[in-house]
Order: sequence, then C-alpha cells, then structure tokens
Amino acid sequence: MKPYSSSLYMWQDEYDPQLFHFQTDCPQMRKKLMNRKGFLDSGLRGDPQLWVMSKFYKQPRNAFRAFRRLTGQDCYLNPVSAVYSTIFVPTVSIEKEG
Repeated sequence: MKPYSSSLYMWQDEYDPQLFHFQTDCPQMRKKLMNRKGFLDSGLRGDPQLWVMSKFYKQPRNAFRAFRRLTGQDCYLNPVSAVYSTIFVPTVSIEKEG
C-alpha cells in the first residue's frame, strides 16, 4: 500500500455543543478513532467513502487538543463553515514481497 494524503475534519454539533464530529476518508484514521474510548460511528457517506465518528467533549479546547494529537499537525479553522481541517499522510506498514 502506498501512503496517500488524506483529510480529517472536525466540527461542533449545532444542537448539542458538547458533541463533536470527525470525518475522514482514511481507513487507518477511522480505525485509530474507533479504538479510542468514547467514539461512536455516526455514518458512512458516498463515494469515495467518508466515515463520520462522534464524541462528547466537555470543553471545545479538549476536542481541539484531541484533533491535533490525532494528526500530529496544525489544524486550520475555516471561519465561514466553522470546520477544523488538516491534511496528513497516514503511516502505512510496508509489506515485504516474498
């Protein structure tokens, strides 16, 4: 498998201020999120596949901190849509051909 650039997005729910949604198209990031305590699988969208997971945070700064830890990079806020985003290259294990 070749590593490819992927995107991860985070936004706060409009109706519940403690609920945050994370969206990615990377299967490795989805697995990483689902292995963490408290993440719920919210849905799967379209083609290409986009997974949406949700988690409750008491403070928005805690959600932002978790988002930065997940990607290991700086995050960017789109002021119009209030969505945090980052582009990252997931690490992929190299399989030896025998």
